[in-house]
Amino acid sequence: MHSSRDFTLQLICVDCTIKDTFSKSRRRIPLLLKMLLTIGIMLIVRLSIVDLVQGCSYMCSCDRTVSSCSSRNLMEIPNDIPSNTTRLYLYKNSITSIEPTMFSGLTSLQKLYLSSNSITSIEPGTFSEIKSLEYLGLSSNSITSIESNTFSELTSLQSLYMGANSITSIGQNAFSGLTSLQYLSLEDNNITSLEPNTFSGLTSLEELDLSDNSITSIKHNVFLRLTSLRKLDLSYNSITSIEPNTFAELISLEYL
Repeated sequence: MHSSRDFTLQLICVDCTIKDTFSKSRRRIPLLLKMLLTIGIMLIVRLSIVDLVQGCSYMCSCDRTVSSCSSRNLMEIPNDIPSNTTRLYLYKNSITSIEPTMFSGLTSLQKLYLSSNSITSIEPGTFSEIKSLEYLGLSSNSITSIESNTFSELTSLQSLYMGANSITSIGQNAFSGLTSLQYLSLEDNNITSLEPNTFSGLTSLEELDLSDNSITSIKHNVFLRLTSLRKLDLSYNSITSIEPNTFAELISLEYL
């Protein structure tokens, strides 16, 4: 049998072990915090170095080939966007104009988001340097017109968003050269009429949104050679007349 003295010694030993373990744990906590702090600093430094190496604009943030410059109160497009950028976000700023040379050197750019700015016009050739562009967002700006051959160099463009602007007129052959374009959004503008051959050359176009405008009549030669068009939205306009054979060449049309 164990004596009471032995039992007391065991309790003392257990108590010492608990105190020793607790003391070691207390010593480990500051060490753990230091390690976490060091790792955090190293990650911040590494990210900064990556941005520096890629030449990320100080007004943007970069993640590999994506440059995010949205909601930065920018008045103009930064001229130091990394040349390897494939996606460029510039929406929700205060950009009013686009200089034709702004995108020179961005030969890898595939998606450009410029919606929700204050852009009033686009000069022909503005995007001529970015022939790899596949997506262009220009909705919710203050653009009033689209001139002829404005996008003629964008042979890879698949989606063009120009809704919610103040467009009143579209020049003939305004979309000439957009041979890969599949989706064109022009809804919620102030378009009153469509000139002949407005959409000439859009052989790959599948969806065209012209809803919520002020179109009153449609001539027979507006939609010529749009043989791939599946959806044409003309709702919420003021159309009173449509010339015969207006839709004759829309052989793929499924929705009108």
